Amino acid sequence: MKFNRKLLITLAIAITLLSLTLTSNSHVPINAEGNIGLDSAQEVTNPTKSWAIYSTLDEADSVAYFKFTMAEGETIFVSLFVTTRADEVSFVPEFALMGPGIDTTGSVPAYVQTVGNAMVVTGERSDPSYESFGPSHLVNIADIRIPAPASGEYFLAIYSQTGPGHYGVAIGVNESFTLLETVSNPINVINVYLWQGESLFFVFIPYLLTFAVGIYVFRNRMSEATQVQWGLYLLSLLYLSSSVAFTWQTIYNVYMSHLGPEIIISLFIIGMQASIGSGIMSLAKRDILTDRSAQIRLIILSLLSLILWVGVVIGPVIGLLFGSLVLLRSFIS
Repeated sequence: MKFNRKLLITLAIAITLLSLTLTSNSHVPINAEGNIGLDSAQEVTNPTKSWAIYSTLDEADSVAYFKFTMAEGETIFVSLFVTTRADEVSFVPEFALMGPGIDTTGSVPAYVQTVGNAMVVTGERSDPSYESFGPSHLVNIADIRIPAPASGEYFLAIYSQTGPGHYGVAIGVNESFTLLETVSNPINVINVYLWQGESLFFVFIPYLLTFAVGIYVFRNRMSEATQVQWGLYLLSLLYLSSSVAFTWQTIYNVYMSHLGPEIIISLFIIGMQASIGSGIMSLAKRDILTDRSAQIRLIILSLLSLILWVGVVIGPVIGLLFGSLVLLRSFIS
């Protein structure tokens, strides 16, 4: 069975991108809730892996608590950041690290619960930075990177003396993604966009526009298409809309931060996403119910789309299921 050169090249590049993604300058997002005291501190498992929590301090005296267990000598890394929301320009949170062997530096407000010594870390708002594997942007406040003085349980308290606001905190230095975490990235990043101040309409308008324009432009060309071909065409629009949305977010987040070399990674992802969408669209012109090479091509492109965050997860799942079913049918019949 023959595969064209473009598909093989796309596969090779996607595998390369996957290896970059799994070791990229990114954090695995986790949710935080109910961690309003030391006794309800949220546990961060495997704290040497890089995690990111996106949350809020709802009141002036709100405090968020986290805990994690370290072995002596392991790197404790904590990075605190905030958004560029116009109504939070004076919001500058800080944090206190507590645990075995930690020396006391600074002092915390009376409403912050402590256990043992507390290392207070303060900072200031930096210029916004661009995150290419989102894309997104953030304002760094402060960070620490120290070897754990002793083995045991450490606590982290995040609070603000400048009022409420949205904060983010990264914990851990080993930046890696499992395959499941990579696949779920399109869903997780929507929460990041909402956290940084975007509305749902702003997030999803690229998808709506892509479908509206795509159906309008191709409605006459597809007038004699079968239901299966129409289904593949609509699926390709879902894939292409991911590329449009990624472009939309790249432009917005660069505007909100700065234009730097990181944009190259974003542009590369956009190109790969558009290539996969175009590849799916080309299958709509073929009889995929009888064309085995088209069936296998659909399966391969759907697998690649999971890696490259195309189709908001549901698109690749539909493509994989349909491609697998029709391929199985072709072998049975």
